[in-house]
Amino acid sequence: MERLSYLLFAAALQAVLPARAAEVATITFAEQPLRALRDTSFFTLPRGARPQNGDILETRGSGAQIEGIGATIAAVGPATVIHLKLGGVPELRLLQGWLKVQAGKSPGPAIVSGPLRLTLASGSIILHSESGKTELFVEDGEPAVTETATGKPARQIKVAREQYAIVTAAAPLKALPRPPKDFIAGLPPGFADILVSVPFKGAEPPIRKEGPATFEEAAPWLSDAPALRQLLHNRFYPPPPPKKDAPKAPVNSNIVFP
Repeated sequence: MERLSYLLFAAALQAVLPARAAEVATITFAEQPLRALRDTSFFTLPRGARPQNGDILETRGSGAQIEGIGATIAAVGPATVIHLKLGGVPELRLLQGWLKVQAGKSPGPAIVSGPLRLTLASGSIILHSESGKTELFVEDGEPAVTETATGKPARQIKVAREQYAIVTAAAPLKALPRPPKDFIAGLPPGFADILVSVPFKGAEPPIRKEGPATFEEAAPWLSDAPALRQLLHNRFYPPPPPKKDAPKAPVNSNIVFP
């Protein structure tokens, strides 16, 4: 009886608790400000700025580090584009360039690139993405990797520590014992090192609005993310509201038909 009362109390408490708050991501390191596509405008985000849910972030000539999505540390390479989903189940999506993610003690975001979706309980991974190709290197740990090719059932793939894997538009994910030389040669500065937290202290700095954006500017980043591409297309070109049926003329019940 006591156990039943406890369970009823726990269920009632859960019902009134607020939903999980959105993650508070912070750009803790950036030699150059990042550019953010937010709504339908571009903004400049310096070190210490807090990206918002749905932002698409672009680095330029140098990389950056983002913290606060769970206990995860994310190093973003130069000339890289990522999308952040911070509400509900957080998601960090690599659209173009290089990304290194190091897991913390608490659950981190889902990590997405092309047809790959990963969760990382411990260790670190490096991802590289360009049009039609995604590369993965598992530095440490054993991420859960799911390949979700269009029109095919999702499949779980094991990629072990120090293994490299590649998936292209023409071929499914294939794991290899070690990364090729061109992958290693292309690593951005600092990606071979262990990531260290560099917390930003102080108030969030002001961000500057650069000006309006267009869908055509963002479209090249979205070739491997069709759902996100459609979402942005609808943002810039909202579909017309559904047409309402014309009201029907009232029926005169006093009419007598022969």
